[in-house]
Amino acid sequence: MTSDLVILKEEMQKLAKLPRATYNEVTGVSVYHIATKAFPYDSIGGSVITGMGSPGKITSDDKILSEVNRFFDQNTNYGYVDFHTHSVGTIEEYGEHYAYNFSDADESQIRKNGLDNPDYRQMLITPKRVRLVRYDRRTDSIIDLPIPRQVDVKVLYTLREYISRFLDVL
Repeated sequence: MTSDLVILKEEMQKLAKLPRATYNEVTGVSVYHIATKAFPYDSIGGSVITGMGSPGKITSDDKILSEVNRFFDQNTNYGYVDFHTHSVGTIEEYGEHYAYNFSDADESQIRKNGLDNPDYRQMLITPKRVRLVRYDRRTDSIIDLPIPRQVDVKVLYTLREYISRFLDVL
């Protein structure tokens, strides 16, 4: 069962800049340490860009995905939240709707991943909002979750340092 997410303030600021910084879209994973009794939140300590592309056409980098998958194989107390952006370019090309919403293709992927993994979460980052969702099997719908709470906690800096030894974090 998934727990509430927390994220370093500076990490959220970096993610929020992505859709403003380029005309193109990016995709990636935000890596979190799974909640424990000592710290009962899934704690995002770093994010990795796994792909880039023009609005509506992102291509993932197989080498980076392989490194990310190896990290999770070796570190089973970690999880991830997929994220992607709808950039200024996306909104210019496809309309204001995408400043706030997932595309139909995004929603199909969220459903598929949610069927495979009930803990799967996806985050959309646009110039106007951050939206975190998961798929609810019972209602066959995508439901909104609270966006990660921004914190400035020493344990998350230690977590970020650990993750950055394995992965090229933002």
